[in-house]
Amino acid sequence: MRLHLDRDFLDRLRQHVSIKEIIGRDVQWDTRKSNTAKGEYWACCPFHSEKSPSFKIDETLGRYYCFGCQQKGDVISYLTDHDQLSFVDAVSSLAEKAGMAMPEQVMQKGPRFDDLYKACELAMQFFQAELKGSAAKHARIYLVRSRGLDPDVAAHFSIGYAPSSGRALVEYLVGKAISLEVAEKAGLIAQRKHGDGYYDRFRDRVMFPIHDFRGRVVAFGGRLISGEGPKYINSIETPIFHKKNVLYNLHRARSVAREKMPILVVEGYMDCVALHRAGFPRVVAPMGTAIGDEHLQALWKLVPKPIICLDGDRAGQAAAERLVNLAIPSIGVDRTLSFLVLPSGQDPDDFLRENGSSAFAALIENAQSLASFLWDLELQKEALETPEAIAGLRHRLRQRVQSIPKSLRNDYAKFFHERLLSHDLLPVNQPAGKYVETPQKRKPPPVIIGREDCLMGMLVLRPDCFQGFEEDIAELPIFTQGAQRLKNEILSWLMAVNFDDPLDGRALEGHLKALGHEDAVQTAQASAKGLISGIETLEPVDVHAHWNVIATRQRKHALSKRLEELRAEFTKAPSEDILEKIKHVRADMALLDGEDRPMA
Repeated sequence: MRLHLDRDFLDRLRQHVSIKEIIGRDVQWDTRKSNTAKGEYWACCPFHSEKSPSFKIDETLGRYYCFGCQQKGDVISYLTDHDQLSFVDAVSSLAEKAGMAMPEQVMQKGPRFDDLYKACELAMQFFQAELKGSAAKHARIYLVRSRGLDPDVAAHFSIGYAPSSGRALVEYLVGKAISLEVAEKAGLIAQRKHGDGYYDRFRDRVMFPIHDFRGRVVAFGGRLISGEGPKYINSIETPIFHKKNVLYNLHRARSVAREKMPILVVEGYMDCVALHRAGFPRVVAPMGTAIGDEHLQALWKLVPKPIICLDGDRAGQAAAERLVNLAIPSIGVDRTLSFLVLPSGQDPDDFLRENGSSAFAALIENAQSLASFLWDLELQKEALETPEAIAGLRHRLRQRVQSIPKSLRNDYAKFFHERLLSHDLLPVNQPAGKYVETPQKRKPPPVIIGREDCLMGMLVLRPDCFQGFEEDIAELPIFTQGAQRLKNEILSWLMAVNFDDPLDGRALEGHLKALGHEDAVQTAQASAKGLISGIETLEPVDVHAHWNVIATRQRKHALSKRLEELRAEFTKAPSEDILEKIKHVRADMALLDGEDRPMA
């Protein structure tokens, strides 16, 4: 519940803090559009993705407003809406910056964890000091020789060392007037199971402090240098540290938002440090867990398209698929993901050592879109050596399309449809997925043109009868370019429609006309209505019966043309292979005999 603070205190706080400075951490002011004399500054909005500045602050009034998304407020609401701080934390953060004491009513209201933050801050200072001592020589050697980290980089990330004695931190914190109970609650020490006393949770490890969004130390990660045990351990969950909503290095990554650099998401602390050293400061990592929904929401507040950096091995692919499944329901025009896949078995540090920062920059430049990554993900699941495998790919892609938010569904359907066509996995001129039609130099006979118009008209008028028949439609041989274009657009539309939504011919008609196919649609509809009386009101079983008759004739025509071509080939160069092909075509034609009975 929001506290009712004294209005005078809040007014004084707003006057003491520069809204330009606070918001300036996340945006780059447009010097051409801004008017410094009036205290007016413009930038691209930090609340939504845009290319031209529509976000304005008035430093005199202490207010901001976006003419694009209508987000507005003052410096306090900016921290609550953009940084997702609570009202009390937002006010407390600004008061600390302004050097103002918080009102007593706030200090006494609700849980305060200042003692935990202080304990963690002192622990960080202790670990940093220990790294410089003689007992940490092996830790310094590890950082320099194994990881290539000079003292400046280690200091930038406040990297330290936890001594092996087991009680050094306990004694240090007690000497700094931190109670054992507070140190334990902060996850720094633990009570012995047998006997009295406490011991340090981290021993003989290189220490990485973990900060919250405001830059306060809330936990630690420790890397084993030698001996047995887990390579990395993190602090336990505490009142101020929850793995699901903390990303390592996020507080630093957001501070360079104005640089317009992408944010990279990597696996661990050392990946972050290595990339920072190589010139990529906007890099974060989850806390030894998979990226969760709260992590994604935090990333999307900074950039519309964070780049997920993955190992190319099976474990990396599995982690990527879990992340994709989590992210897809929340994507939109201003929030998505890109993917950077490293060679199998390499982490960012390995890649940088072997190839350098320019090669990594090229990987970033060529990061895959979510749609492209989804395609590769499904394509690699099995070898496409059988019709069943190819059909399985199409089925999985259709399921993927159904999981995409409606605002993007049609675009994803068209993307996958084009990929299937380009890989010859969605045959558009192959009856039964078997025979490739030779491109036509001459205009098809009128009977073929009329038949194709009728088939397309049936699809436009009665799409409700053809949901789930996309593969049959895709394999239907078409000989005119206009009908082929219409068929492709109809297939994309059918793939994008939710299974649970009723199919409306008027919606499909409007969609096709909006794409510039108005004349083709009208011709197709007229052809279908002229051949099939009352098609708009027929039962689906009757529509299918008409479709099967006309489609069978179309397939038989395609097979007849293929037979002519094979006979011509045999005349020029007789062979057993051509005879075998002729035999198969005749067999397929025999199977179609009787399926094109005249319609009643």
